[in-house]
Amino acid sequence: MMKKWFYLLMCAVFLAAACTGGTDEPEAPNVVLEISTSELFFEQEGGTQDFTVTCNGAWKVSSSEEWCKTNYPAGSGNLTVSVTAEVYDVFWGDVREAVVTLQSGGKKRELKVKQKPVKAIHVAQDTIRLSADGGRISVEVQNNYDSVEYDVVSFPWNQVWISQVQESKAIISKTYDFMIAKNGFKERVGYVVFSANSLKDTVYIVQAEGNFEMEMVYVKGGTFRMGATEEQGEDAYDYEYPVHSVTLSDYYIGKYEVTQVQWEAVMGSNPSAHKYGDNYPVEQVSWDDVQEFLTKLNQLTGKKYVLPTEAQWEYAARGGVKGEGYKYSGSDWIHGVAWYDDNAKNSTHPVGTKSPNELGIYDMSGNVEEWCSDWYGEYSDVAQTDPVDPESGSYRVCRGGSWGYNARGCRVSIRDGCFPSGCGGGLGFRVALLP
Repeated sequence: MMKKWFYLLMCAVFLAAACTGGTDEPEAPNVVLEISTSELFFEQEGGTQDFTVTCNGAWKVSSSEEWCKTNYPAGSGNLTVSVTAEVYDVFWGDVREAVVTLQSGGKKRELKVKQKPVKAIHVAQDTIRLSADGGRISVEVQNNYDSVEYDVVSFPWNQVWISQVQESKAIISKTYDFMIAKNGFKERVGYVVFSANSLKDTVYIVQAEGNFEMEMVYVKGGTFRMGATEEQGEDAYDYEYPVHSVTLSDYYIGKYEVTQVQWEAVMGSNPSAHKYGDNYPVEQVSWDDVQEFLTKLNQLTGKKYVLPTEAQWEYAARGGVKGEGYKYSGSDWIHGVAWYDDNAKNSTHPVGTKSPNELGIYDMSGNVEEWCSDWYGEYSDVAQTDPVDPESGSYRVCRGGSWGYNARGCRVSIRDGCFPSGCGGGLGFRVALLP
């Protein structure tokens, strides 16, 4: 009796297997099995997507990977099937794939399921550190998509010290090159953000502290006529006369007005009224404050930076031996070379954003008025060589006009004087240096 039942059971199992069929079962000619798409793509966070099955009989479904599941193991006729992908929680990797297989009567259809990782774009370096000297750096980028774009962000915001070398597109994987400018002051940090298909990765660029040296322009000495020369016309004031001959030896003068980042690097604080960016000129500094700055700067650099004399300032503003006899420093058209009351909108502006003069010096007309080393005194018609006069007085000389001055107050021959202890939001300085 037991043998009979065992025999019947085995037959039933065999018949069930035969009816079910296997993957090698020949395709029945009258079976219809179609799916609405051949591929589904999931973001990193996963989720559920649907596809439609069209079939004239029973079918079954399976997935090749555990992270990819369907809501039906089997079905019959036409039906909508949901595919669920789990979160792909790797930080960086390849797009992963699974295959969902549907089968009916020996006929088979495959649905490819793809899912990208947390980052489908990857920068090989998290941080690049380099010396104050700057130079060329390379960034390796790996990317799962056809192209990549990038944005450069540098601090201070208004100082462009990270610059691109080539176009901002790449295919799959590429090395990007950037030029890093020389750093003269405190450590600075910037970054480059690479993006592809809404995904991003970042490399930080950290540049070491510099040697605190100023960017200077060489001024070859010569003889010039100082004061209200002919091009100044009716705009000249009485105190700009008499015009007199001055002979100067060679010297260097700052290419730019001293900036807020430079002041803060030396002094540890920023007194400026217009704190809109590190590359704006420092102001609200008295002549006495500037002397303290120069003392500390010289200790840091081992050099002897000074304020220019009034004669050195005017000779440089006129373009030195290259001077063309302009009314303002670098042009007769003030809008091109100066921030003044007609275009400055009641504020200073980043240094070097107007055109330079004949020597490549910026902002000697407008932006901020600049301290000179001299005491303020009346002119003499006696020819002078390397003058520093007078020996005493109540005011120190200020030159060049500022953002709050009209065009007449920004000419190369205009003069002003302030108490050494005085300061204001339109009063700054640039440095000079003897060879």
